[in-house]
Amino acid sequence: MKEQITVEQFHDRLKAQGVSSREHTALVCPICGTVQSLASLIKAGVAADKAENYIGFSCEGRFTDAGPWPSSKDMTAKAKKRRAVRGCNWTLGGLFKVHNLEIMQDGVTHPMFEVASADDALALEAELSARST
Repeated sequence: MKEQITVEQFHDRLKAQGVSSREHTALVCPICGTVQSLASLIKAGVAADKAENYIGFSCEGRFTDAGPWPSSKDMTAKAKKRRAVRGCNWTLGGLFKVHNLEIMQDGVTHPMFEVASADDALALEAELSARST
């Protein structure tokens, strides 16, 4: 069963991550487990004015041509090499409904990637900050 929360509850969870700004609040792709933020989407090539449309809905790998995530049963060298690349080509707009979180707003539910843990959000922010220096 999918967890349904209000927009306010969603924002509270993001605020609890303790990151420095809204651009670093983080969500997790349900397919590949990549922790991502507005900042990481922009770094992946999404225009800053469009990132808001994709966060929590499309994995950043869609914008880096990372390709599909290999099956957990695939232990080939090619699959292992692929797993070392951030992201996958997943989006919540497709036929398969594998997300676990839905945000309720005005009587409508919207699929969303799960909110990352505070540790994961802070680690992503630190990683992105280190790369930009």
